[in-house]
Amino acid sequence: MDIMALTSFAWSAIAGGVVGNAAYDSIKTLTGAGFARLAGYTVNNQQTEFEIAFLAMLETNQVLRDSLIQLAMGGTGNISSITTGNISTTGGSVIVGNRNSIG
Repeated sequence: MDIMALTSFAWSAIAGGVVGNAAYDSIKTLTGAGFARLAGYTVNNQQTEFEIAFLAMLETNQVLRDSLIQLAMGGTGNISSITTGNISTTGGSVIVGNRNSIG
């Protein structure tokens, strides 16, 4: 997927700002702490600043880029790894936060 198409997808999903929307919720989860800054740019209609910040995130985080491309192409925004905390399960998936599946 073209990087500018991905940027446009993210801008539209965040600018739409509907909690409960799969794209919005997935982007919020995937971008983590950076989401607040991206959302602020959409609220203030600062598309150039949004693009700069978003592209910087993608350049430094290949996993984020791959996950967002998958999401934009109709895939799921499931998180497949955890870097902190303990989660144990008896063979089933674990649901965290905004219904993001782990496992």
